[in-house]
Order: sequence, then C-alpha cells, then structure tokens
Amino acid sequence: MRENGARAEASPPHGRSRVLATLLHWLPAIVISDTFLLLSAWTWGRCADPQIDFGREVYVAWRLSEGDVLYRDVHSIFGPLSPYWNAAGLAILGTSIRSLTLLNLGTIAVIVALMWALLRRFSSRLAGTTGIVVFLCAFAFAHTVRPGSFNFVAPYRHELVHAAVLSLGALLLASMYLESLRTSLLITCGMALGALALTKVEPFAATCAGVAAILVAGEPRLRPCSRRLIVVAGSAALVFATAVLALALRLPLRDALRGAGATFITLMSPAFNSSPFVRLAMGVAELGTNLRALWWWCLVYGVWGMAGTLAAIRLRRWSSPWAGAIAAGMVGGALWPLWRTIAWSDAARPLPLVALVIAAGSAVALRRSEGGQRIRHATILGFAVYAVVLIAKIGLTARTYHYGFALAPPALLLLVAFVLDWWPSALERRGYNGWVFRGIALALLALAVHAHLRATSFQLSRKRYALGEGADRIYGDEKAEILARAAAVLSASAAPPDTLAVFPEALLLNYVLRMRNPSPYAYYMPSEVQHYGERTLLDALSRSPPEWIAFVDTETSDFGVRYFGQDYGVAIFRWTLEHYEPISLVGPRPFSGNGFGVAILRRRGGVRPSTAHVSNPPRDGRRKAERSVVSY
Repeated sequence: MRENGARAEASPPHGRSRVLATLLHWLPAIVISDTFLLLSAWTWGRCADPQIDFGREVYVAWRLSEGDVLYRDVHSIFGPLSPYWNAAGLAILGTSIRSLTLLNLGTIAVIVALMWALLRRFSSRLAGTTGIVVFLCAFAFAHTVRPGSFNFVAPYRHELVHAAVLSLGALLLASMYLESLRTSLLITCGMALGALALTKVEPFAATCAGVAAILVAGEPRLRPCSRRLIVVAGSAALVFATAVLALALRLPLRDALRGAGATFITLMSPAFNSSPFVRLAMGVAELGTNLRALWWWCLVYGVWGMAGTLAAIRLRRWSSPWAGAIAAGMVGGALWPLWRTIAWSDAARPLPLVALVIAAGSAVALRRSEGGQRIRHATILGFAVYAVVLIAKIGLTARTYHYGFALAPPALLLLVAFVLDWWPSALERRGYNGWVFRGIALALLALAVHAHLRATSFQLSRKRYALGEGADRIYGDEKAEILARAAAVLSASAAPPDTLAVFPEALLLNYVLRMRNPSPYAYYMPSEVQHYGERTLLDALSRSPPEWIAFVDTETSDFGVRYFGQDYGVAIFRWTLEHYEPISLVGPRPFSGNGFGVAILRRRGGVRPSTAHVSNPPRDGRRKAERSVVSY
C-alpha cells in the first residue's frame, strides 16, 4: 500500500512535467500565431496606401476578374502569375479590398510555415521563433515610412509576396531532396522556379542561385550534379512553356511569349534599370555617404559582438538561461534611455556582408562535414547565397523599409540564427557562457523591433480618413480624404458606363468607383512613360478616350523629373487640355507645389460643368473648397 501510495504521489509531478514539456513544444507556434493575429488586428484596414502603387494592384486584379486579358486589355511590366492569382482570389472570395487583404494574410501564413520548416533544418527553435517574430514585426506588417506600399499585407508589387512563397518552397524542396534523393522533389522544385520566372527577376535569380548551391554542395561530382540541375531546369522550362501556351489562348503567340517573359524585358529597359530612382535605391547615387554608413554599422556590429563574446568568456560559470535573461535585462535597461537616439533605420546596412560571410563560412564547413551535417551546411550555404543575391539590389543601402521589406528578410534571418544559435553554441562547445551572448543579442533585437513597432504606430496614427465603402474601405492620411472627396464628385457626376483615366497615379479612384480606364496603359508614372513611350500611351488614349480624367498631385523628383505635364507626359497633358474641360477641383491645384489636390475634367461635349456639384464640403473653413470650374 505504501508503495502504491508513493507511486501515486510521484505521478502528479510527472504529469506536470509532461504538461510543461507539451507547452514548451508548442510555445513557438503560440508565440508566432499570437504575434500574427495581434499585428493583423492592429493594422487592419490601414496598411494600404491610398494613392501609391496598391491601387494598381487591386485595379488590375479587378479588371482580370471581370474578364479582361493581361497584356491586351491591361498591361503589366512583370509576369502574369500575381495578377491572375489575385484575380482568381477576387473571383472566389468576392471583389473587394477585404478579399485581397485576406488572401495576402493567408499568403503570409504560408510564408511563415515555410520559413519555420526551412529554419529548423539549420537553426534552433529559439532562433527560428525569434527570426519569424522579427519578420512579422519589421517586414510583413511594418509601416515605418509614409507610403504604405512596403509590407506584405498591401504591397506595392504582389510579385514579391508570392515570390517569397515560391522561393522558400524551392529551397526547402532542394534541401529535402538531399535527404531522400526523390526525383519528385527535384521536379517540384523546378516547377517552383518556373513559376518564379513569372514574377520578378530578383527573387527568381536569387532562388536559382540558392537552389544550385544546395544541389552542388550536396553532391559536387559532375555527373550526378548535372543530372539534378537538368531535371530542375527542365521542370522550370515546362512550367514557363505552359504559361506561354495558357496566355496564347487569348493572345497572339508573340504577345504571349513577351507577357510570360515581361519581367526579363523590363530588366533590360533603361526606364527601370538605370533611372535616378533605381540608382538612389541601390545606393550608387550617394556612394560616399552610403559607404561611410556601412563602415560605421559594421564597426557597431563588431563592437557588440566582441563585447558579447568577452562577457560569455568571463561569465563562464553562470551558464544557464537565467544568465541570458539577466544579461538581456541589463543591456536592455542600459540602452533603453538611448534607443530614440539610435538610427535604427540604418541598422540593417551590414546585412549583405553578414550573409556573404555566412555563405563563405558554410562553404568552408562543407569540406569537413558528412551525412546530415553536410546537408545542414549545404542548406545554410544555399539560403545564404539566396540572401546575398536577393539583397544585392540594395547592397549599399540595405534596410528593412522601402524595398528592404522584401529583399532583406533572408539576410536578417541568417543574422538571427548566427547570434542566437551558431555563435553561442560554438562558445558553449569551448566551455563558455553562450546564454549571456544570447541574452545580449535578444535585448538588441527587442530594441530594434520596438523601434519598428513605434514607427509603425506613428504612421498608423496618421490614417484617420476613410476611402471607399464597406469591404473596400481603407484608411489613410490627408490624401485619403482628398481622394474620397474627389470620388464623391465623380460618383455624383458620372454615369455607370463612364470611364476614367488618372494621371499619373491613384488607381484606387478607378477601383472604388468601378470606372475602368479604356486604355490598357493605366499607370503614368515616369518609369512607365519612358518604358512604353509617351507616343504609345497617347495613341492608346486617342483611340479610346475616357469620359473623365483626374489629375492627381504627385511629386516624382526621385525619378529625375518633378511633375506630370511639366517635366514628363507633356504631350498627354496638352492633349487632355485640348479635349477636356475642367469640372471640379478638390484641394490645391495639382502639380503646383501647393499641396495634394485632385482636378477633375470631363471630355468636351459631355455634361455642362454646372452639373458637377460639390459633395462632402470641407469641415474646416480654412481649407479651399471644391470649385465647379477649374482653369489651367
């Protein structure tokens, strides 16, 4: 009896330990899913930019869901995968911005799942969980600059979001192939690469390089390596050819081929590969300043890395997770009063070098590894090569914002794995305190994430004005209010069949009003005008002139020209003034330098200007009201 009682008394602790083990097992999933849900609720309806880029994305998806044909009725400078994927989503879920947002949230969830599966092949649970949380806070849901186009929820180009799924999937399949040697995995990997060719060049090139690195590192002998690469390339070519044939069902074969390869044609266009905007984004325009900033942040990384290593050596006796927690608290407390003075927006500058060093280190480690360790190092090498090629576009201005939201995550994930797993583990193998190093790294990462969340909070707080109704409602800054008032004027004046062209950008007006642009060229930013040619755009407008035109103030100095109609698009602007009459002005006159405004014009011979009336007059008498007649 006593023995049975002793066993009964011993069982509860065993049960509690099992519950604790289960909780620890599922803790990463709980942390990641809670972060995802909290960020989704926090940013709901406020991620999209009311004027820049996102309107084009939803407009194109809407037109294709209504039966228009890409590259015939609606042109795109990139491949067909993302526009048709979004159009299919709208056809299934219903045409609304809410549907597209839910589709993107689902895509983010898939990215997170693939990211976890890939990271767990070469890093710890702590590093994987932390890396994904950083990705969600600093990239997927971030809104750290005024334009709301640089996140995964409402991106400026959906090609980058969909490419992330395909890229991670291809890398994961290549790594899994080294374990099982199943040809089906190679074929599926090649199919993912073929689909990537239908998005954008950057992720396609980066993933090809990463997959090739994994397969070559796994088996460097010429014959088996060549066979694997041929299978992958053949599968990719088959997917690309299938896309060409699918487009050829509605297009001439030549147009179908050009459409499927649109991203490669755009790569060759000077409008996109050598414009002042691209040079500025790459860091070439301010080379000296960017090199100095890169040197400074490399020095910062080196100093805190050496300080953390020295602390791990000196505190070797206190090797436990509690020591890491104490170190994190001390470092966080010491830096907390200073975090506002740190230029966190520049802290990502060394990421290309970090990824390059990790790639070199994994290549060296491959020489003395076998079996599972060789597969692990091959996967690290492939992921690092992928990160290096992907971030190369902003190699001199690496950042987490702007283009960095899609180009920098892989490099940052490698940095997280290095500081939370690989280097601390190396210190522990030598008898030092790896947890102290982890604690310091966690404190710095937490401060960086806090800075991104504060910046996002500030930008979201500016989004107080609604544009659109019901499932199409989004919130934006003062531009959203002006665009909403312009939409009210057009809604009151235009008939359902009427068409609308917006110069140079704000295609959300077309979408929320369900007014299509009769020209297949619906976007008139400097890069598009130069790429297609102004004469081509003007001829398309002349053949099918819209009933309405809206001039929307857009300052484009980053492209080397400032205003539409003054520095570029002059012929289109003059043609408009010859054939259209002013109806209403909302806010300051566009392209005048006096602030954001929208001018609405009607094709001559339509309704009289007096029929357009003012809707939703400004609440503040200090602002200019809409005027029934506008003169240029």
